[in-house]
Amino acid sequence: MVTPVYLLCFLCHVFFSLSLAVASCCVVSAAAVIHESGYEGKGVNITCHYNSQYESHEKYLCRGDCNQDADILVKSTETRKGRYSISDNKQKHFFVATISYLSAKDAGKYLCGVTKVGYDHFPSEVSLKVKQGNEGLQLNYKGLMKNKSFDLF
Repeated sequence: MVTPVYLLCFLCHVFFSLSLAVASCCVVSAAAVIHESGYEGKGVNITCHYNSQYESHEKYLCRGDCNQDADILVKSTETRKGRYSISDNKQKHFFVATISYLSAKDAGKYLCGVTKVGYDHFPSEVSLKVKQGNEGLQLNYKGLMKNKSFDLF
């Protein structure tokens, strides 16, 4: 039996195929949610695992629900695009997407994507939290403090 969600996805895919767009128009669900956080002005690495069957496929990171090509931030075929970069470890079946110079507007939902015939595969959803301030500088002071550590921030 065909569910309404899959019928809608099929129709969406046909529409985008006819218009020669490559957008992933239907994301039913992602297999896992990854919670990442980083600090404003710093960078964050997002690690996305995939099955070995997708080893030779293009990988990408996109923002939101990946409903259109504009949502794709960086692809493994281009490796760097502005503040975004990506590298694929095909032997261990994961790719790492990096967002540099984080700002508060970078917080939110991302998807790890794998391009394939038909519907793209989304092995992971990423929830990114961007924190303000410094990472917290920790000092270890030996001597009078007897090897105690403390945070400056």
